[in-house]
Amino acid sequence: MFEIRDPYYNVPYIDLLFKTIDEVYEISYNSQNDVDMVLASVLYITVIENYKDIGEVVVYIINKAIDNYPKAKSFMMRKMFIQMISMSMWYDPALAIKTLENRGVTEQLFKQWIDLFDHFKDGFELRRELFG
Repeated sequence: MFEIRDPYYNVPYIDLLFKTIDEVYEISYNSQNDVDMVLASVLYITVIENYKDIGEVVVYIINKAIDNYPKAKSFMMRKMFIQMISMSMWYDPALAIKTLENRGVTEQLFKQWIDLFDHFKDGFELRRELFG
């Protein structure tokens, strides 16, 4: 489905989805909380779990998580960004680590990730973190 182009915009559906998520992020930055951002981030995780050519999207999603992590208003959103990165590591570990290394954030990310382990309460959330 993602390779299929939208007949009106003539762009792949995956691009439309990512643009929509980016718009939700921008709206959330100007709101009181980032609940919408958390929900939109679940779509990134859905893509990671279901897109057949994951290498195409791993770099994009990791870069989004890294860029937006400092802007997160809530603890929940910071956890979501870590989950996006950990899920990317699960599906394409070499590319995920290469992307983190290229951005120079590997050590900082792992420190934050380990610091957050105690806060992952939900079983599904914890599995995402540990298996990532």
